[in-house]
Amino acid sequence: MGPKGPDGAMSRFTALFEALVIDWLKEASITAVACQLRMGWDQVDGVMQRAVTRGLARRARKPAAPRRRGRDLLRASRGGTST
Repeated sequence: MGPKGPDGAMSRFTALFEALVIDWLKEASITAVACQLRMGWDQVDGVMQRAVTRGLARRARKPAAPRRRGRDLLRASRGGTST
């Protein structure tokens, strides 16, 4: 079976196939992708919804970038001051 979604339910499709569907959706409509891959519109929409959910979950888990205040090395080498 395919990958588990955030709700724990198994997907009918493999992760590789879902990645293919998402790549195609970047270029074409849901209807066109469904027709080309011989899927139903609702199946393509389900793949898209799972991808959005995974992306939002990944964004929530990603730690914020540390704020860094570094010296401008070029300015310092020329005798300038830095803040």
